[in-house]
Amino acid sequence: MKNADFKTLQEMIARGIQDAETGASQLEGTLKLNDSGEDERRHLEELRKRREADAEARQREREAARLKRQKEDEERRRRQAEELEREERGETQRREELQKREARCRSEYAAACRIQKIFRGRRSRAGVPIASPCVVPKVHAQPWEDLFAGRSATPQLLV
Repeated sequence: MKNADFKTLQEMIARGIQDAETGASQLEGTLKLNDSGEDERRHLEELRKRREADAEARQREREAARLKRQKEDEERRRRQAEELEREERGETQRREELQKREARCRSEYAAACRIQKIFRGRRSRAGVPIASPCVVPKVHAQPWEDLFAGRSATPQLLV
């Protein structure tokens, strides 16, 4: 069989089909030999019952497979919904942190502007005005507390 070519395999298949057909015709012949319709009727009834049982088994298998697919689909949808909800919560949390940081920066900016205004007013009243009024304050992107965390409260000048 290992070295069988296509023609040999085809002949073996044809021979198997012929044997099956002759076996079926012999079975029919034996049934016809018995003139009593009782044996034939009993045989047909057994075949019908077997076919019905097979059909019921296939139907049960299809139903079980459908239920399994439905459960898997529901589980997949549930996992997707949880993942989407987790991503939305993370995005909301990041947005809230950004808003808090911006609020702290605006608050620090306002405080710095008040301090600078007081300082400029005192210097002006003392007769020592600031030479360069073109310095424009800007809101910073990171709060001062975060910039100097773990270091001294006075900023070091970068040279």
